[in-house]
Formats: sequence, C-alpha cells, structure tokens
Amino acid sequence: MSACRGTYARALLSGLGMLIIASSAACSSGDGAGHGVERTDGAVQLAEGDHRESLQNPCFSPEGDALAFTVFQQGYNDGPAGVYRTSFDEDATASSSREVLLFDDGQDAVNLPGSCWVEGRLVVSSDRGGRTGVWVLDPEDADSLEELSEPDGPGSAWEPSLAPDAGRVVFEAHREEDGSDPGDLYVADLERVNTDALVVDDEYDDRQPNWSPDGAAVVFQRRRAGEDDWDLWIIEPDGEAQGSPGPAEQLTDVGDATDASWSPDGEALLFSAPGHDGIAHLWVLYIESGSVVQLTSDAEHGDGAASWSPDGSWIVFESYPVEHDGDGEPAGPASLWAIAAPDAEHG
Repeated sequence: MSACRGTYARALLSGLGMLIIASSAACSSGDGAGHGVERTDGAVQLAEGDHRESLQNPCFSPEGDALAFTVFQQGYNDGPAGVYRTSFDEDATASSSREVLLFDDGQDAVNLPGSCWVEGRLVVSSDRGGRTGVWVLDPEDADSLEELSEPDGPGSAWEPSLAPDAGRVVFEAHREEDGSDPGDLYVADLERVNTDALVVDDEYDDRQPNWSPDGAAVVFQRRRAGEDDWDLWIIEPDGEAQGSPGPAEQLTDVGDATDASWSPDGEALLFSAPGHDGIAHLWVLYIESGSVVQLTSDAEHGDGAASWSPDGSWIVFESYPVEHDGDGEPAGPASLWAIAAPDAEHG
C-alpha cells in the first residue's frame, strides 16, 4: 500500500458516490449450504453457537489455517464473553470443535477482527484484571497471558490491533470503565517502554483501530461526539517524521461505516455499512482507484466484523438474523460465515 495522502483523498471523493448509488453483484463462494442455512449471496456458514451463544469478530492466524473469534454467551454483544480458536482450511471449512484461548466465567474477553493475531502474539481486551485493558497471549502457550501496563489517563482500554512486526499495539481508550464516553486512540510498545497518544480530540469519538499490513497506517471509525453515524478515517502513526503521527484523513462519508480491516496487500479496506435495504452488509473500498464493491447482500442477515485471509482468497465475518422493522437490528445471535474475496480487477 502506498501511504500517499493524495491516494486516500481520491478514495473519499470518488468512492462514496458509488457506494450510495450502486452496488456490485456479490461474489459467490459456493452454494451457501454450510450448516443447513442458505443465503442469496453465496456465503457459506462456518460455525454457529449453542443455545444463545453469539460467535463474532473472526480473525485469521498468520498462516491462515485457524481463526480466533469471540463467543458472547448470552446473545449478540451480550457477555460474559471469551476468545476461542478453530481451524480453517482452503475450502472455507471450519472445524466443528473449538479451543478456549481465554475465558473466565463472569468476565469478558473480546478480540478485534483484522490484525489481532500476528506471529506468536494475540491481543484482546478483557476485564479480568478489574478494569478493561489490553492483554497479550501466545495462542500456543496458555501461561503467556500478560496485561499491558496501564497508560496514563485512560480508565479502560479496548479493541487492540497489532502492528505487522507484533512490536506495537494500537487500541481505543476511555476515561469511563464501561467505554460509554468518546474514545481516543493510543499506541503502546509491547516492551512497555512507552505509550503514546495517536488520536485525542474531544470533538470526536474514535474507535476500532486496525493496523495496515505494512505498518504505515491505521484505519479507524470516527463520529462527532453525541452523534450516531460513523465514518472511516486513516492516520499514519509515524507520519513524515519518525514517531510523530500525521494528520487524520477522512475516507468515507456515507453514514455508519464501521468494522474496518485491511486486505493482505494493503490495497483495500473491508467495512460494514447499511445498504439500500437498511441492513448492514459488507463492502470493499479499493484505496487507489476509489471504487467500492458490495460483497454481501442477503436480505435476511446483517453482516460485520470481517477479516481477509492472508492468501487473499477468503473473507470471514459475523452474520446475524435481522429484524425487518426498518432498522436492521439483530434478531438473534451471530454465527461465522465465509465468502470468496472479490477479484483484484475491481481495484
């Protein structure tokens, strides 16, 4: 990915009109027959929970042969919650079994889709230490769990994402423990040498940062404090001078674009936004050309929290049944799905 500010500006100017007035045919990844649930866009169901369990936030392992994901025990975004692992193969088949990576009854542990698992490190947010903070673990070593030292100022830390060298983590910080106040973004060195402010602006609520594959940029979602709709923004943590962040730049202006993550080559962004039907679907924004492709389109499901496989072949995401009341709100717990990634020619 070229970290060119002009490139980002072109994406904002030329991509948004396409998102509003048109949608491309969704890619087909098969007959959608996984687990007996069918969709009109060809997505295949990978895994579903038991009873009220909601499976969310899938994130690929560095090799692409496993997924980490969050299981909310009592329904969509309703904890307690834990982080689990399951296998994933090149035919978009997940194992019927899952392994606990981090779960303590009565507490929450939540991973972010996108860049949460790099090399031998997986980052999650958890309240197991009494406050919600960032925790780091090696998925192969249950005894490796450690909490990042508490940064100055923030009362809680959420939604961590790892840099591609696994040496730094960007996260969302709040003064309130429950995260109800506007968020700011911080970057921490995993050796605990320092924690630096990345985006702190009282006019905005900034959340869900995700690091680009080349480490040059962080995408995040932003809204004005007190407002409802989110847009995607981007910032270069090191800017033009090493250690000095560049200015944040807006990428979308569609109203309620969320859950952004990167393609493995850094040339495109995945995100969730409502379609003409008012239901959340997945979209791909190609940064260089500014073109936008609609990826999912099933009228019975809302989709979000997507991650792109390291080999570029598949996109996995959470999907939930929707209420047909005009708001597209979840009518039940989410499950995990996969769909073939769009062709590079769209870029």
